[in-house]
Amino acid sequence: MTKHRHLGRSDLFLVRLWTEETATGSALAHGKVQRAVSGETNHFDDWQGLLDRLRAMAVGDKGDKGNGASDNAQEK
Repeated sequence: MTKHRHLGRSDLFLVRLWTEETATGSALAHGKVQRAVSGETNHFDDWQGLLDRLRAMAVGDKGDKGNGASDNAQEK
């Protein structure tokens, strides 16, 4: 069994996801990832964007957010 090293930090995220059907019949994913405690919010426009936002938020990356810059504000 593989042992994982715990870094002593955990995060709780809320993901809101919706899809749109394109003219060709494929589905596009849109949504937002919100850090539950701080309210930091990032939007995404595709599946890779979701993964990128989660990865950046989980490791605290403050670099380029790509297609979903952080709003850093709670939405109601």
